[in-house]
Amino acid sequence: MTLIRIRRWGAWLASGAAGALILLILRIHGASLPGGPKPLEEESLSEQLLTYTEADTVHRGDTLSGLLLRNRVDVLQIQEILREIRTRNYFSPRALRRGQVLEFTRDEWANLVRLTIRLSPEEIFVFETGADSLRSFAQAVDSEMRVRKLSGTVKSTLEEALLTAGGDYGLSIKLADILACDIDFCTEVRKGDRFSLLVEERYVDGTFLSHGEILYGWYEGEEASGSCVYFRPTGGKGGYYDAEGKSLQRTFLKSPLNYRRISSHFSKKRFHPILKRWRPHHGVDYAAAEGTPVVAVADGTIEYAGWKGGYGRYVKIRHNRGYATCYGHLRNVASGVRGGARIKQGDRVGTVGKTGLATGPHLHYEVIENGRSVNPLALKTYPAEPIGSAQLPDFQRLVAEMQAADGDMIAGAVLSPNAWQDLLAQNSASDLPSGPN
Repeated sequence: MTLIRIRRWGAWLASGAAGALILLILRIHGASLPGGPKPLEEESLSEQLLTYTEADTVHRGDTLSGLLLRNRVDVLQIQEILREIRTRNYFSPRALRRGQVLEFTRDEWANLVRLTIRLSPEEIFVFETGADSLRSFAQAVDSEMRVRKLSGTVKSTLEEALLTAGGDYGLSIKLADILACDIDFCTEVRKGDRFSLLVEERYVDGTFLSHGEILYGWYEGEEASGSCVYFRPTGGKGGYYDAEGKSLQRTFLKSPLNYRRISSHFSKKRFHPILKRWRPHHGVDYAAAEGTPVVAVADGTIEYAGWKGGYGRYVKIRHNRGYATCYGHLRNVASGVRGGARIKQGDRVGTVGKTGLATGPHLHYEVIENGRSVNPLALKTYPAEPIGSAQLPDFQRLVAEMQAADGDMIAGAVLSPNAWQDLLAQNSASDLPSGPN
C-alpha cells in the first residue's frame, strides 16, 4: 500500500513539473493560455529572441570584404551584401574611411541577423539576413538645419571671440577665407572689433553635427571691415557676395592651408638642407603642424596623386587658363583624390606631413603657369562673376531679409527651420508697400 502511494505521489510530481515546464515555455514564446492574453504579433516575437551586437572600427588599409571576414561573416553572405550595395548604389565599398563603424548583430547561436554600416551620423545602411534572403535599407535619421546668431567683441583674436560666442575653430577659418579680400585676419584684427554671423547648424537626431554655410555676416574693425551674404542663383551654385552683389570668391585662394610661418620662399637658388647643395626652389614651404588640412586653391582636375620621389606624397591639380598647382610632402591624400577626378576650391587635398626629403612637417606648394613655375606669393587673383542683372532683385531682397533677421535675433539665439522661414517671411512682408493711404 505504501509503495503504491509513493508511485502515485511521484507520478503527480512528474506531471506537475512537466506542466510547469510547458507553462514556462509558453510564456517565453508568448503563447496564450485559455483565458490568458492574446498572442504577440510575429514581428514582436522575433524582437524577443536573444541577440547581441559587436562593433568593429575601420582602420587604415581595411577593406569591406576584409572587415566582414575578420568578423566571421560567411563568404556567400559577403557576396550578397556586396551585390546589394552595388545594385542599390549605396556607397563605394572601396571608399571606407578610418573611424567608420560596422555593427554585427547575432542571434543566440552566433548567426548574423543584422549588419549595420555607419559611414557617418547621416549615412547608416542596414542589412538583415534571413533564411533565404537579404533585406537592406538606408536607415532614416532625423536631420534638420537650424540657424544660430553668433556675435561678440574681439578681446584678443577672432578665433577666441568666435569660441566665446559659441562657434569653433573651423568657423573662424571659414569666415577668414570668405572675407580674405577685405580683411587680413592675421594682421588687421584689433581689440574692440565687433562681428555678427547668422550660421547654419546641422542637427542629427537632436544632436549638433556640424556648421553649414554662413548665411550672413559682418565684421567692423578699427583697421578693416567687411560683410558677406550667401546667395544661390536660380540654376547655379551658391557663393558669397558683398552687399552690392560683388563676388567675394577669387580665382585662387591666397594659401592652401592655415600655416604658422613660411619656412622657405620661392627662389632660383636655395641651399637644400638635406642634399647639401644649391638648387632652385620652385615653390613656397609652409611650416604647419602635422595633420593640418591642405585644400585646393581653385577648381580643377587631379592630374596626379601618389608618391613622387623627394616630394613624398604629392598631388598635382590642373586649372583653367594654363595654371596648375602642386602639393608635396603630404602625410596622406584625401579620400577620392585620384587621377582624373574633379576637385573644387576649398576641397581637402590631404594633410601636412614630412614624407620624402623633408626635415620636418611642412607643405611644399607650387604654382605653374603655362608650364613655367611662378612665385605663389606674387600670383594675382581675380574676383568671380558678380550677381547678374536678372538675379539682382532677388539678391537685394535677400540682403534686406538677412539684415532684418540679424537685427531681430539676440546673440546665441537658435531658430528651427520653420521659425527661421517664418522670420524671413515676416521681414519680407514688412518690406512690401503698404498700399494706398
